[in-house]
Amino acid sequence: MGLFSRQKPKIKVQSTKRDGLSGWIKCSHCSEMIHANQLKDNHSCCPKCEHHYRLSGLQRIELLADAGTFKELFTQFQPTDPLIFVDTEKYPDRLSRAQEKSKRDEAVCVGTC
Repeated sequence: MGLFSRQKPKIKVQSTKRDGLSGWIKCSHCSEMIHANQLKDNHSCCPKCEHHYRLSGLQRIELLADAGTFKELFTQFQPTDPLIFVDTEKYPDRLSRAQEKSKRDEAVCVGTC
């Protein structure tokens, strides 16, 4: 089997699973029930097993920067499609879907504190 013909194993992304109870999340690692406020206070880390959940870019900035000091730069730039790129779907369609999902215009957030 050639080097490039081998199938790469998929990476499983664990999300926070809400377990029907309002405000409660079941840890995907240890199955502990955690209140959403407790998870937020613990910076998206399970208090029992210390499993780290994903943080968005803005959540990480809030965690690292002092409150109210972060100023985002280059917000005037918008993504374009100069190559008129087409894959399994058109780039503008893929871009608009990603922007809706992330609630951001760009994939990168640059700024100063």
